[in-house]
This record gives sequence, structure tokens and C-alpha cells, in this order.
Amino acid sequence: MGGHGAATEEKGSFLHGPKSGSIIAGALLGDDEGESMNVDRHRRICGCWWSGSMRALLVTGMCTLTITVVQTVAAGIANSDALLADCVAGFVDSLTYFLNIFVEASKGKRGHRTAELLVPATSIGLLIYFTIDVLQQSVSVLQKEDDAIVDDADEVNSWIVLAFSMWSLVFNIASMLIFRRNLQRGGSQVGVNMKAAFLNLGADFVRSFVTLIEAILIIAFDFNGPITDAWACCFVSGTILLGAAYAIYEWIVDAYGGLQAAAQ
Repeated sequence: MGGHGAATEEKGSFLHGPKSGSIIAGALLGDDEGESMNVDRHRRICGCWWSGSMRALLVTGMCTLTITVVQTVAAGIANSDALLADCVAGFVDSLTYFLNIFVEASKGKRGHRTAELLVPATSIGLLIYFTIDVLQQSVSVLQKEDDAIVDDADEVNSWIVLAFSMWSLVFNIASMLIFRRNLQRGGSQVGVNMKAAFLNLGADFVRSFVTLIEAILIIAFDFNGPITDAWACCFVSGTILLGAAYAIYEWIVDAYGGLQAAAQ
């Protein structure tokens, strides 16, 4: 059952029909037509077996990392702490997506449960630490009482913020559609790590929307750039920390449930 190129071999069957979309997405995600509604059906790619969840995680992780690297450079040029806070979350999300590939690959193997708990705990800790670090810079700007100091601050390039917020919104919507398809196809078989990744995308969408509003306020309504960006950073950081708090709650519930199951 050998294949060639971006292999189309599956465990037990072949997929037929034209591919659509980009080359990367088409090769990794394949076509829905004729495919069973089962997210755990694997496809052989580059000599390895990839489930639908693993392919979705790889595509999203690669795209998120690429966009975040470019956005980090843009955030420095634009002097935007709000954009930088979004970049922090983007790097942690990328790491989480890639680590979750190994979690998905270890299903049914020894150590899977440990990895399923360790990966989100690591990503949550990193996310909280770096978000608070960026947030402190914006809080210090808002605490300055001398308007002259604020006026002397580097002006925010709102056009760069606008461009990246709109690009991020488009990317987040596309990624959520990919994850939604896998969640629907997987049903009850979808793990908590995949659902957490989907929630991460939802939080990314909210953060991108906040930076979009910031850019519109500065461009269209002539709001003070540094102050508006500082407030936007606080909102962005707040959504990140709220999401992290909910993730901690879910992690504790999941870990407690596992302990109870092991005790029985």
C-alpha cells in the first residue's frame, strides 16, 4: 500500500478525490469527501502515521509560529505592547500545538496520561509568566501622572497594528473551522487537549479583535496612541489571564478525575 508525494495512504483504505486549498493544508488535512466521520483515522505522511487531530495541530502550529515571528518584529517597529502581548500568547500557543502532537501520538501508550497533564500545565505556566511581564509595562504607562512623559513616549504605528489584527482575525477564523471539522468528526473521541487548543484559538480571536478596535480608535478618532495601546494591552492580557484561570480549573478537574479513576 505504498504511495508517493504527500502520501494518501490510510490504515485500511485509500482516499480518493481532488484536493482543495493550499498544498500544505491539502496534504496534511486531505479531503472530507468519502472519509469516515472518525478523527482517529490515520494517514501516512513522510513515513509516519498522522491522525486528523495531529494534522490539524501541525498546520495550526506552523502557521501560528510563522505569523507570530513576523508579528513580533512588527510589534517592535509599531511600539505596540498590545501586539507584543498577543505575540507572547502566540508563541506559547505554538509550543502547545506542537507538544500536543506528541500527546496525540502517545494515545494508547504508556505515559500518555502524564503527557496529557504535563503539556497544558507547562504552557499555562509560561503563558501567565510572560503575560504578566508584558502587562507590567502597560500598567506603568497608565500610572504616569505627567502627561508630558506620556506625550514623549514613542508613537504607536496604528496602521501596522490594524494590518496584523485583520490578518490574525482571518487566520483564527480559518483555524477554528479546521478544528471545528475535526471536533465534529471525532465526537466523544476528541481529547481534552484538542478542545483546549480550540479554546486557545477562540481566545486568539478575541485578542485580535481588541487590537483591531485599538487601531480604529487611533486612526479614525485620533485617540492618544501610547495610552490607547496600553489600555488595549491590559484588555488583551486580561483575556489571556482569564483564559489561563479557566484552563487551570479544567486541569485540576481533569487531574482529580484521573486520580479518582486510578483509585477505583
